[in-house]
Amino acid sequence: MREAQDRLADGVLWIGALDPERRWFDFLPLEHGTTYNSYLVRGSTRTALVDTVHPSFAAPFLERLARLCPAGPDFVVVNHTEPDHAGALAGVLQAYPQAQVVCSRAGAKFLENLLHAGLRPRVVDETARLDLGGRHLRFFITPLLHWPDTMMAYLEEDAILFTCDAFANHFSPSSLWESELPSLEESSRFYYRAIMRPYRDHVQKALARLEGLPLRVIAPSHGPILDRDPAQHLAWYRTWSTPADTAGKAAVVYASAYGNTARLAEAAAAALTAAGIQVRLWDAAREDPSGAADLVDGVQGLLVGSPTIMGDVAHPIWEFLSQLARVPRRGKLAGVFGSYGWSGEAAGILEERLRGLGFRLVVPALRVPLAPASQDLEHIGELAGNFARELETTQEEGPR
Repeated sequence: MREAQDRLADGVLWIGALDPERRWFDFLPLEHGTTYNSYLVRGSTRTALVDTVHPSFAAPFLERLARLCPAGPDFVVVNHTEPDHAGALAGVLQAYPQAQVVCSRAGAKFLENLLHAGLRPRVVDETARLDLGGRHLRFFITPLLHWPDTMMAYLEEDAILFTCDAFANHFSPSSLWESELPSLEESSRFYYRAIMRPYRDHVQKALARLEGLPLRVIAPSHGPILDRDPAQHLAWYRTWSTPADTAGKAAVVYASAYGNTARLAEAAAAALTAAGIQVRLWDAAREDPSGAADLVDGVQGLLVGSPTIMGDVAHPIWEFLSQLARVPRRGKLAGVFGSYGWSGEAAGILEERLRGLGFRLVVPALRVPLAPASQDLEHIGELAGNFARELETTQEEGPR
């Protein structure tokens, strides 16, 4: 029996699930599993369940809920409808049809599309206050942390903030309590970069609304309950969500089968440097692709070079680009170059993909047949010079 260890306050219990064997989550590799945190909040007259668990843990979750709350909850607060949080919701509603779902407006739409059950949830905004009898839940609507439906619930009398995915960690802890564990800074940073970084503008908006809120405990939906210093987690997110100074910085990323595209990349980097741009030259076949997001987050623009291999972009470049969904790209500039043998499709394919990722293509692609001649090296220098001028102009105008 763990209930004494799982108590956040009198009448506030963790009733989630530990998943230490999980090794992938939304295609994110995990070393030590994760948790699915659900919380039971009792007032003197009503009870609220805050989030549920992954569907694979629904059966033991429902058994525990029935033991701890035989009459069932009056409310089920759905902070976020992703299956790892709402996966047992259908089972809860089947067992306790009197329970009223509480969610954001976007959450109501998503639940209808997920459950197809004709739900009539109680849609809340930031003026709503849920009375449990001596305890009150209010809500912060926090879209894109990290889905459009996400909100947070705040238990006023106990200063507990149920934050869903924000301030979470992906590992299954030896203790549920942060105060009994080593520092979570690196684990929290990994989670932030993988999940929250693409939405840092929304992170900052949420932090502004939480400013000055009394916090005794942050209760996220993954990982430990944050009881050591909740304000520290807000401070970390404030630091991590502050954009880097990217002005006058660019990366030249390339892959090269026989050294021809590499020569173009080196010439481009040299021309950018001569124009006063700080340049990082990145050989995608040699560098760790996990560093791609940090690289692109720290620059204003990106020149990408690839040979054409079997009518396609070289695999290391595809691997590089696959990392960029986890980084903000608005306002970043791009250009394309590469060597080819007899067809040269890679440049066009690359341009299309970069546009799809939200980059702004500001220079024409340069395609060079086989080994670059002296005039080709001059042309890549001209491309890089034009790119440098576009970077300077964008810096003056601000992001579009």
